Amino acid sequence: MRRASSVLPVVSLAAALTGCGPKEPTLVERPAGLVSSSSVYLRNTFDTDPSGYLGRFVATGATDLDESNTMKLACSTHITWRFVDGGGVSYSENLNVSSEIGARLGIPVVAQAEGSHAQARTARAQYVLTGKMVADIPDPAAFAACCKSQPDQCSDRYVSEFIQGTGGLFHQASNNTAVSASGTAPQAGVTGGVDLARSAEWQRAAEFPNPVYFAFKLSPTPYTQGDVDACPAWVEAPPRAEDGVFVVGAADSAKSEQAARDAAMQSAQGAARTSTGIGGADLGGATLALRADEWCVRPQVTNKGTRYSARVLAFASHDAVATARVQAEAAAAARAEQARLAAEQERARLAAQAEADKLAAEQAAIARVEAERRAAEEAARLA
Repeated sequence: MRRASSVLPVVSLAAALTGCGPKEPTLVERPAGLVSSSSVYLRNTFDTDPSGYLGRFVATGATDLDESNTMKLACSTHITWRFVDGGGVSYSENLNVSSEIGARLGIPVVAQAEGSHAQARTARAQYVLTGKMVADIPDPAAFAACCKSQPDQCSDRYVSEFIQGTGGLFHQASNNTAVSASGTAPQAGVTGGVDLARSAEWQRAAEFPNPVYFAFKLSPTPYTQGDVDACPAWVEAPPRAEDGVFVVGAADSAKSEQAARDAAMQSAQGAARTSTGIGGADLGGATLALRADEWCVRPQVTNKGTRYSARVLAFASHDAVATARVQAEAAAAARAEQARLAAEQERARLAAQAEADKLAAEQAAIARVEAERRAAEEAARLA
């Protein structure tokens, strides 16, 4: 039975906070690559069950988006969803904002970074991730067949994820400041020193103290007409980021899509450790906090049944690398100390054994002398 949703209109959240002004400025801006901000959007309405929108398609070329102007098409029926726990990790991330929502919240139009389109509205969400509702395609072949046979029932992008969390929404006070390209990746539950609520450069637009789905993500449709076997260019040339590194993880011949995704993330973990220099034996191959930004999953029919290949574009922030390095160095130091203590214990054991062997030899020599003396006395008595 479907759970009734608790609906929180965005405009009411902003109205409830009109008395909250900016506090002391302590903002540190840290852009984080292009993938996240270009595909994550603020919702028109915050609620606890957006599943009806998951798997909807977006009109080709559309940019002024929220979930209300997505389309449920025939091929949407092939898309289901699953819930993924967020783990309580903190994020600070830029969200695209539609003109309608921006007007409600008083978010100004800002000039975007060089090379992008003219102007847009962008808000910064500072939140604790409590969960994600993620799209799943149980039968990729049937989905591909639907898109190929009915190209008007598939577009190039679809709603692939809803983000659930608690936190606040902010916008820049200035209306002519270029907005950085993306959000900050998570690190051990801490948002890297950014406190938007205490910055004079930012104004609070909304607050959501209870877990709600407040944003959604668009992804390229994986099996579109004429492009069933193609993956995006990032597979061969991952993008660059100023505050981290993008890596590509790969997996082939998996028996299920989920197995392919899991193996691809393991591959990305190894690639990230290698590229950041914490994969050596001296650091013990520390585990990095990775963010999966984009996926390319392809089915292939073989004589053993359908097999899946997966490619994932994953991001590791410099902060996450630094945290992993500290943890790895601490673990390496602990291992070195354990090895030193073990070596000392072994040397002590060998010394004790040598001393015991020496004592035993001395006792044996004394016993031989005593035996020889008794034998001589006995021989003398018999003579």
